[in-house]
Amino acid sequence: MKIFFVMTLAIFSSCSHQVYSNADKTVAKRAMYDFNCDVDKINVISLGDEEFKASGCDQQATYTLQCALGPCNAIKVD
Repeated sequence: MKIFFVMTLAIFSSCSHQVYSNADKTVAKRAMYDFNCDVDKINVISLGDEEFKASGCDQQATYTLQCALGPCNAIKVD
């Protein structure tokens, strides 16, 4: 039982670290496809609570991150 708790804690800790270290990159990559724009021309700003605003190439959108046990995905809100 103790090993299960330690493993669960390790999984959730690594996921939350992944969210904040790669969030801007994840959102920028999604916006790159949505805007049909180079990723280095996209600016990402954190709005808090895993919401981000991306802008570039005369377009902007709001995204939220969804993270399961795998990689995080940026989901377009508006």
